[in-house]
Amino acid sequence: MNNQNDNKKFKLVEMNPNLVISIDKQNLDDADWTLLVQMGQDAGEIKTYTQWILGKLGDAVAKKYGDLKKYADEINQKYEVLNQYAYVYRKFITEDPNFHPSKYSGSVPWGLLQLAASKSDSPQQLVEDLQDKGIHTINHAYREIIVRQTGLSIPRKPKVNLHWNSELRKFKISLNPNELDLIDWTDVKNQLMNYLEALE
Repeated sequence: MNNQNDNKKFKLVEMNPNLVISIDKQNLDDADWTLLVQMGQDAGEIKTYTQWILGKLGDAVAKKYGDLKKYADEINQKYEVLNQYAYVYRKFITEDPNFHPSKYSGSVPWGLLQLAASKSDSPQQLVEDLQDKGIHTINHAYREIIVRQTGLSIPRKPKVNLHWNSELRKFKISLNPNELDLIDWTDVKNQLMNYLEALE
């Protein structure tokens, strides 16, 4: 293990450990929209920063000791999740050794960093390209990446709503009529026909 002097070199930059506690203790009933948005952005940034630090730690452990599963257990993290954090950390650091998620000031969620890391060997450049297009959500980013890779534009996923009918004790399905042509009904039709035939 590193000695005490080595441990002192590791400092959490741009991190206020009291921020989450401060938000949690506040009565937010009278908080205005601007304050709630700022608090949400700050909390999201802390979440991303935590995942980044866990990735950095996981990468260090994997390099030095190799046993990331044991480390994940020791720090009460799922191995698969910690391994994913370390993977994202590695991809961004490989592209730019000085990269840090605080560069995006809370405007990019961890899931978007993860998606960029899985889709490109230059994830930082990909994130910046997406930001230039005003893309900040994972779903929008995924559709844009598919367009780049295949040239095919994927529309937004149709919404399928299930509502519980307590009288019939069954779910009722509701769909947007304008989205029906976006769905391949082949399997549903076959399943429904088989179900209706079994009732006869």
